[in-house]
Amino acid sequence: MQSAGDSLAAASLTAFATDEDLVLVGDALPFALKFLDTLLVNDPESVDLLGAAAAGYIQYASAYLDWPATQQKESDYEAASVLQARAGQLYERGRTYALKALDLQYPDFREQLEKNPDQALAACDKADVPLLYWAGAGWAGVIAMNPGNMEKVADLPVLASLMHRALALDETWNLGALHEFMILFEGGRSEMMGGSQDRARLHFQRALELSGKDNPTPYINLAITVSIQNQDVAEYRSCLQTALAAGKPKDPTRNLAFRLAHEKATWYLDHADQFFLSWEESTP
Repeated sequence: MQSAGDSLAAASLTAFATDEDLVLVGDALPFALKFLDTLLVNDPESVDLLGAAAAGYIQYASAYLDWPATQQKESDYEAASVLQARAGQLYERGRTYALKALDLQYPDFREQLEKNPDQALAACDKADVPLLYWAGAGWAGVIAMNPGNMEKVADLPVLASLMHRALALDETWNLGALHEFMILFEGGRSEMMGGSQDRARLHFQRALELSGKDNPTPYINLAITVSIQNQDVAEYRSCLQTALAAGKPKDPTRNLAFRLAHEKATWYLDHADQFFLSWEESTP
């Protein structure tokens, strides 16, 4: 039963990833996530199930709560705030699942992570990279949904340690997904907050090398961080138009990610005046 549950969980997430219908997947995912929760009630120490649940909750929070909140923020701030609150809760749930899986392999991992991140992470190996990634991605979501909570913002160094360790172990994981994340992480913070546009650009180049220059996500991540910070309209437009020009991915498991990326690129181009003071004057 445990083996069947693990296999079914992995197969269901793959099936979602290969679909191109964002609405269909969005309607189906809550049932799949609760099914994973049910399996975990009966098998709470399955590292595979915990990893699948972590990935599922964090991806659902990002695509179906966090992203819609971004779209609604200008037109309906109250509704966007409700979505962000839910997203924060599900990011937290996903992070908890990932950290529990790591705790099962390395006793007291989370406690040690908060006390001495480098020491706790030294025990991890290449097989742990997916869990490190989802723990970090969930942590980043929790912080992003609570920007005024200084207690949560203070966890940024722990988040950075998780991602840097994952990069050191296997920077190629999932076609450069770690580098895609780091574009946002480095480019979305000012230098005063520890960010670096130079490092963001290096991660951008490496993400393209690992995933192919037709991958739209690195272009979008650079546009909505570095380009906006610099008020570089030309770079912003170029990145988003390049993202829109991407065809179907060679790897079918990236179908849904590409479809979502195209939706984001379109929206950011259509709403660029929210981010650039001189957008209309610069538009041909």
